[in-house]
Amino acid sequence: MARKKIINALSVLTCMDAIQRRIESPSIPASYIVGNKYTEKNANDIEKAIERFARITGFLAERTKTQGRLMGATYKDTDNGRLTVSKEKFVTSTSRKGSSDMKLLIQGKPIYCEIKFGKDTQKADQKKYQADVERNGGVYIIVKTFEDFLVWYVKQYGRPEVMQKAINELKG
Repeated sequence: MARKKIINALSVLTCMDAIQRRIESPSIPASYIVGNKYTEKNANDIEKAIERFARITGFLAERTKTQGRLMGATYKDTDNGRLTVSKEKFVTSTSRKGSSDMKLLIQGKPIYCEIKFGKDTQKADQKKYQADVERNGGVYIIVKTFEDFLVWYVKQYGRPEVMQKAINELKG
């Protein structure tokens, strides 16, 4: 008895990825092309999945990092031939506190997307940012999984053709 394939949001994205790769590489036999495997082990994985979905379906997705960065030690020669070393230092971000994890542009409409993985919840700065976005007519969504995003997307914009192709392929 054949095992029934489980179709979920990540398997659909993997199949969409394979379809897109076949379109981009017509000289490679289709049987040699597979899609990337996507996971949801952390928020970064979910961002990557949304970003790939965006490239496949033709909308813009940009990941926003607000953490700041660590600047390494610097070395400088002095006039007397000695080397001086400055210590590492942390440089804070110039991004606004509470900014969403991703900015999307879908059919001309800006969407602010916050990823909350596991037990993570919105901080006060993020709630204020969400209120500012919504007060100015923007759309702000919070997703915990790629499936949350996909369900929201299909409700708002319908099912893209490549997504339907992937579902049909998965059904066999």
